[in-house]
Amino acid sequence: MFKLSNYLSKFIAEYSDLKDLQEDITDSFKLIESSFQNEGTLFTCGNGGSASDAEHIVGELLKSFVFDRPIAQKDQKRLARLFPKDSKKIINNLETPLKAISLMTETSFSTAFANDLSYEFAAAQKLYALGESKDILLAISTSGNSENIIRACQIAKMKNIKVIGLTGSRGGKLKTLADVCISVPSDKTHKIQEYHLPIYHFLCYSLEARFFDKEKQKEKRGNAKANKLPLHIFFDFDGVLTDNKVYLTQDGKESVMCDRSDGLGINLIKKMGIEVHILSTETNKVVSERSKKLGVECFQSCADKLKFLKQFCKEKKISPSKIGYIGNDINDKEAMVFSNISFCPSDSDPAILSLSDHVLQSKGGKGVAKEVAVLLSDIYSHILK
Repeated sequence: MFKLSNYLSKFIAEYSDLKDLQEDITDSFKLIESSFQNEGTLFTCGNGGSASDAEHIVGELLKSFVFDRPIAQKDQKRLARLFPKDSKKIINNLETPLKAISLMTETSFSTAFANDLSYEFAAAQKLYALGESKDILLAISTSGNSENIIRACQIAKMKNIKVIGLTGSRGGKLKTLADVCISVPSDKTHKIQEYHLPIYHFLCYSLEARFFDKEKQKEKRGNAKANKLPLHIFFDFDGVLTDNKVYLTQDGKESVMCDRSDGLGINLIKKMGIEVHILSTETNKVVSERSKKLGVECFQSCADKLKFLKQFCKEKKISPSKIGYIGNDINDKEAMVFSNISFCPSDSDPAILSLSDHVLQSKGGKGVAKEVAVLLSDIYSHILK
């Protein structure tokens, strides 16, 4: 579990000159953490070397600093649906950001604004345009009196944006405007800037640890697994509980090939407290007979599976997070996306293979239900631990 105090004690041991700033650093961390939790943005600003620092901070937050930052599963699934051939490359070359913007960039805007109005208000204008109450402004000024930085802080206060000041020992006007002010123990510009670097690096590092630490990700994945245990699971019939072939006799009767292990698999699923259903597009007596044999509810003649599942959730008063779906063909696509957890046989349509949460080793009609039961059992076991 992430504990800021563990990181801060190591930091202070290395930078003992900053030991009196522990409370301010902690308060700054908490403000930014809260903003990121609410999908807020950290805005930064400064002049000269501090402008470089403002951009440096943004660079550490928009991409990985120390910890891996895989993109969200929902984004991976959407990319797989939209760009099945390129999705792997795209996913491997993107990282989850912590949202940050420097008010000192956009050369065309800042020079035009400075020429037409006043450079003193350029950063303030940008914050006025983009900032929201859930955001944070990190204002950097070695003197604490830089006019354009003070103007940005004034707009932040007007928009109920919390302000963190990073300055020298005197604090200046910035200290009176900041909700938290980190005033380093020096009044010399170069020394102040030397202190600023480890402080904002610590904030970036600890924030990244807070949101992307491997142990935390492991814990979140475990919780996600637990949340994915459905209350209802739907099996498509053709190509899932059969090998997708139909055998036609000379008198017009149809038959299909099924796997006896499906009965065992479905019974195992039921023992986890999950209700099992068969959802089929066609109307066929063979489907109803197989459903009866397996002891599961059967829904046939379902041309729009997504519409059916939405109505099912409404009637049962449950969310899609409690629905699981096993499909194999393109008419299952929307139902699989709608469901919180999805499976498909290994011989499914390529579009289904790319979006399914779990691609099974089994082919259709070759023990799909039993393999699904084993996978769900792993999740169920995790919950019981």
